[in-house]
Amino acid sequence: MNTTTVLVFLLLVILSAIIAGARRRQRRGRTAVPVQARRSRFGQVWNAAGTPPRHYDVVAMVLTPTEQQFARVLAEALPSGYTVMVQVALQRVVTVRNQRRGQPWRDKRWNQISQKSLDFVVVRSADSKIILAIELDDATHLQANRIARDELLDTIMADAGVPLVHVPVQSHYDRHALQMQLLGYLSQ
Repeated sequence: MNTTTVLVFLLLVILSAIIAGARRRQRRGRTAVPVQARRSRFGQVWNAAGTPPRHYDVVAMVLTPTEQQFARVLAEALPSGYTVMVQVALQRVVTVRNQRRGQPWRDKRWNQISQKSLDFVVVRSADSKIILAIELDDATHLQANRIARDELLDTIMADAGVPLVHVPVQSHYDRHALQMQLLGYLSQ
């Protein structure tokens, strides 16, 4: 290599470094965008205080008043050693046999359980073994879509070997009658 080639090469390297530095400084200047113009990753404009918009709120209550009333009586009706869990995702109680590895959402059976929940699940406190599930049936369970959902739920739970008890909504629940209804399941 002759001297001229080396000098041209060094000049190009220095010129590239100067241009890259100028671009970096220019980009830094662009990030100082007024707060009003900033957008969240969902495309919504941030508020004047400079905070992104909120996308979630806490629900007012996990259980309806009717479900709360039943939950209290159910907790009293169960002997010690059992725990009541509320609004449990069905996919936490049953699983799909022989599902596609790595892509459960592509399995029709997975889709049937992934968006459903059970009102109450009774587990043994010592080891969290699922004993039974309870669905509190209110007036909505008489609608055609809910009847179909309940039939599907009954089939899935029976196939998994988990008893599913349907309790009709009442204005008052008899603790003793509920104990008698659940006794057979608890002694297993």
